[in-house]
Amino acid sequence: QYLGDNVNIRHYEQPNETLVYMCVDTKRPDYHFYKKMPSPSNHWLHKPGQQGIRLTDGAGEMITDPRMADHNYVEHDYSLGCGFFLLRKK
Repeated sequence: QYLGDNVNIRHYEQPNETLVYMCVDTKRPDYHFYKKMPSPSNHWLHKPGQQGIRLTDGAGEMITDPRMADHNYVEHDYSLGCGFFLLRKK
């Protein structure tokens, strides 16, 4: 379910829900997702390409809000945000 970009990210804390944020590379046709970690954590994780899972953004800072994260990586610039999506487990 698409939620848009103006979302209170702390509102989605249910165990059967996963909040994700999508952004698009401005240099090439590619996209990237950030996933909110379960409560009580306030952090987001992502997996850049073939690298391992990270809790830090392009500047090495912990991600607490993907809208404010540094999305510029060596080969990609994911600075075009597309908004939040809510995934529900059945």
